Amino acid sequence: MKRAVALAAALVLAPAAAAVGQGHDLRVGSEDVRPTRIQAGTHVLETSVMENGERKPGYTQIEEIAFVRWDDEDLVRQTVVIARDGQVLVTDTTFYDARTMAPVHHASHAPHHRDLSLAYRGDEVHGTVSRDGAEPEQIDVTLEQRVYDPSSYLLLARALPLGEGYGVRIPILNHEQLTSSYMNVWVDGTEWVTTGSDESEDAFVVSISYDGIDSRSKYWIAKDSRLLLKSEESWREGQTVTGWARFTAAGTETDGGEGTR
Repeated sequence: MKRAVALAAALVLAPAAAAVGQGHDLRVGSEDVRPTRIQAGTHVLETSVMENGERKPGYTQIEEIAFVRWDDEDLVRQTVVIARDGQVLVTDTTFYDARTMAPVHHASHAPHHRDLSLAYRGDEVHGTVSRDGAEPEQIDVTLEQRVYDPSSYLLLARALPLGEGYGVRIPILNHEQLTSSYMNVWVDGTEWVTTGSDESEDAFVVSISYDGIDSRSKYWIAKDSRLLLKSEESWREGQTVTGWARFTAAGTETDGGEGTR
C-alpha cells in the first residue's frame, strides 16, 4: 500500500484495532501538522529480522529530508531508498507543501516492477504508472476528499503534537488501488531509548496502523528532536523486524536551494 509491492515486503503496517475509533479525524491542511517539527538531514535505518529464534540482516532504509524552493513554492523534499542484500528495491521522491505537508508530487521507481508518477491537485490525482516495463497507463482520479501521500507516514507522525493518549485518523492515498484509505496514529506511551554507550533519549512510542490491514508496527520518536530512534514491526507470524536509526543533520548548503521534480 505505502509504495511499491517490493517495498511492502520490506516495510510493514500496523494493527488498526489499536487506534480505530479512538483518535479524531485529521484533514489535509490541519494545524496539527507542523513541518517545522521536522529536521532537514538523513536518517539511515538498519534493520534485522528475528524469525523462529534466528536473527538475520533485514533491509536498509535511507531517507533524506530537505526544505527547498521550486517555482516560488516552499516545499519539503523527501527521498527514500530501500535496499536489501545490496539490491535497491525502490526509490521514492516526494514533494510536500512546507506549511501543511499536503502532497504536491510523488515519483517512485521499483526496478523491473513499477514506475509511478503522481501529481496532487486538491482532491484530484493525475499521473502515469508503468508495470513490468509495459507502456505507461494514464491516471486521472477524483477522490471524496484531499489525502496525504502514504510515503509521508513517518513525517506526519513526527510533525504531529504528540502526547500521552494522542490519536488521529489520517486520510491517505492507496498507491496500488488509487483510492483513499485511513492511517491511524496513536501514542502508546513514552520510553527511554538507549542511543549510545552512556546516552539515552526520552521518546514517544507511536503505533501506526492502516484500516483493513492486520499487522503490527511501532516507532520510537524522540520527544525533543522528533527524530526516529527505533522501529519494531511484525508482518508475519513468528517474524519481528527491529530497526535502529542514525541521523545526520543537513549542512546549510543542503537545507535549501532549488528543488527538482
